Amino acid sequence: MAAQEVVLRAVEGLHRQGVLRVTLGDLLLHCEGSKVSASQVREEVYLLAESVSAALEVSKSGAEFEVAFVFPRRCRGVLLRRSSAARFRNAVRRSQLIAFSVFRIVFGGER
Repeated sequence: MAAQEVVLRAVEGLHRQGVLRVTLGDLLLHCEGSKVSASQVREEVYLLAESVSAALEVSKSGAEFEVAFVFPRRCRGVLLRRSSAARFRNAVRRSQLIAFSVFRIVFGGER
């Protein structure tokens, strides 16, 4: 799976859990099981934040600063509206799911 898809799924997963402010550490923990390196996650978060116009918040906790991204609720929808390549990838993904379901039904697999 592409690094962008891993990061996008991580952001969507955190939103489903009610987390609106996403730090890079949150995303690294959420992407832990995938085979995407930390530098790839960092790069894709910056690219995703730029492409969906995510807000950037900086808060000071003690002597350190914490950077958090506030992504839109429907991050994938915003990305699809702005990118024809993302629209194409989404259409391919959906058609693969449909084709796999039809394949299982035709050849007797249970759903």
